[in-house]
Amino acid sequence: MEPKTTVNKKVNGRITQRIVALHQQGWDNDFFALNNNVLVNVQRNENHNLDAVHIELIDLNFDVLSKSFKYIYTIETFSGERGLLILDAIVTNKFIA
Repeated sequence: MEPKTTVNKKVNGRITQRIVALHQQGWDNDFFALNNNVLVNVQRNENHNLDAVHIELIDLNFDVLSKSFKYIYTIETFSGERGLLILDAIVTNKFIA
């Protein structure tokens, strides 16, 4: 009987490393897009209009699981919350395309 070998593959290692590094830099909230003009802070369960936040594209990485590119954005609200938004879409002029 052959011994069982284990292969440790890193899935989305680059995306994960980037997110961990940004969290360590203080971007510790997670946001998701509810629709084309509202973001939700997952930790606080608060809604924010796109025109009431500052959004900056930080990185672009290939997601092995979904086989698509993911855009990593930093989000800063006017109340001082800082976090990340990960989308497979581009945010332009306060609209998620």
